[in-house]
Amino acid sequence: MHSPIARFLHSHLDPLTPAQLAPLCITAADFELALKEIQPSAQREGFATVPDVTWSDIGALHGTRSELHMAVVQPIRRPELFRAVGIDGPPGVLLWEPPGCGKTLLAKQLRMRAKRASSA
Repeated sequence: MHSPIARFLHSHLDPLTPAQLAPLCITAADFELALKEIQPSAQREGFATVPDVTWSDIGALHGTRSELHMAVVQPIRRPELFRAVGIDGPPGVLLWEPPGCGKTLLAKQLRMRAKRASSA
């Protein structure tokens, strides 16, 4: 079953004008319907289980490790410290480097650390 937005887009193959776009919006119901039909990218990438990665597997990324620990793990482990100074932890981080620089290993290690911090 297609949503009204999907039906509209299928019946209007040309690019939409600003007047056509103005009344369109994605609702929570649209989002919930889509969740039933898609697989989140984190699950497609193999992050559905807690990975077995240690910092020693990653190598010489000590500065990056420290920054990510402060941005991801500490807001989960010690949220009261962040609230005390009036800030929230970030909703996420963007890892951007050329292939082969260790982004995936960093993400796996952070996921493991964050999972441990949230269950502690």
